Amino acid sequence: MLRILVGCSCLATFPASAQDTPAFTYPLPTAEDRIAALGMLEGLPATERRFFEISEPFQPKFTPGPHDWLATHPEPTQSYARFIQSGRKSFREPRVVIYLQPIGAMPEPFAKLLPTVRKYAEIYFQKPVVVQDPIVAPAGIASRINPSTSEKQWLTTDILELLSREMPKDAFCRVGLTLTDLYPDPDWNFVFGQARPDRGGGIHSFARYGSPDNRADFLRRCLRVLTHETGHLFGMGTASTFSA
Repeated sequence: MLRILVGCSCLATFPASAQDTPAFTYPLPTAEDRIAALGMLEGLPATERRFFEISEPFQPKFTPGPHDWLATHPEPTQSYARFIQSGRKSFREPRVVIYLQPIGAMPEPFAKLLPTVRKYAEIYFQKPVVVQDPIVAPAGIASRINPSTSEKQWLTTDILELLSREMPKDAFCRVGLTLTDLYPDPDWNFVFGQARPDRGGGIHSFARYGSPDNRADFLRRCLRVLTHETGHLFGMGTASTFSA
């Protein structure tokens, strides 16, 4: 199950856009690099080996665009073996619950999706998932108006600090969900999400995923970014070998 979790969680790389950051040439992984990252699969049942076949949802890493995260941030390859050997975070009693914390206004179309998001996360991570009552007007969160979109944005570091406070005693992590756009630093245009594994907190914004009224596409995007950012809370690095 853990190997499947690592493979699936690394599928979705959601880049953040910087304003004027010089890019570097990202070395695309070879077929040998991809095999080394996965490790030996012979011991897995045939049904589980199918998860690692090159297919529509499991593609080799593409060349990063000029505003993609990997175009400006070199990332070491994290193989399955390296992940296992790292000081990764794992479920240990009593901290086994994943808490989903809605933040900001939750219009009805999005609120109706939360039970589905909760159920998906519970199946994916194989642990109990609880949706907390929304924090409609969070205090002490720095904000700005994005000059490109004229939309309000919240500073991720302030939200991560908020999430780390009043952490439930049985929480493995506390994951914020919001429809407000985010930025991690004044020099950045926006970010889809950010996680702090050392504090057990993560925040994801769905502001740039279209309208919740388009249920299928919006839900698919929500679930991908949720599993991606929550995967970081397990100690998983940025996907550099495969992409979705």
